[in-house]
Amino acid sequence: MKASGIWMKAGWTLVIAMAILACAKEDRYQQMVARELAKGVRVDSLFFGIYLGMPSKDFFDHCLQLNHRQLITQGPGGLSVQHIMKNELKQQAVMRFFPGFYDNKIYQMPVIYEYSAWAPWNRNLWADSLLVDLLAYYQTKYEGDFLPFPDSTGKLTYYKVDGNRQIALSKLNDREVEVVFTDLLVDPTVKPEEDEE
Repeated sequence: MKASGIWMKAGWTLVIAMAILACAKEDRYQQMVARELAKGVRVDSLFFGIYLGMPSKDFFDHCLQLNHRQLITQGPGGLSVQHIMKNELKQQAVMRFFPGFYDNKIYQMPVIYEYSAWAPWNRNLWADSLLVDLLAYYQTKYEGDFLPFPDSTGKLTYYKVDGNRQIALSKLNDREVEVVFTDLLVDPTVKPEEDEE
């Protein structure tokens, strides 16, 4: 009876310690966001000349021009824009993206990556390898470290915040890595103001 009581105490102690650690990491993330937003600097650049706040019409016109230059194509099912990354990573990869719009302007850009030669038997081309490859690429392209923060399930997401722009990288499944650019100054749950005429 005494031994089970000790194990029970140890179990509860571990649960409490994990909860405190999770709160501390969340506080660290919130501090990073608050520090960057307090700078009052707008950082809107994404990639291919696309930026946060870009009007939807400009985005579609710009994509048409990128398509004419053969930098992008239509993604599967016509639901995304696709770019083949031939030399940027260790292996050729596919990049698919389509923005989220708020008040007809880009406020978020989810991007899905996968290695072109991914297959269940190519373990070296699974998403965990791709995530490492993309972290190195993004740290160079967006100049700086991405900090890891676990969610409630223990899944790691790597964050970088510059002014209002947040970049979050995480493994989506065995095949894909998701990168999400977000304008932290936009709250999509708030209805946009309508122009008075």
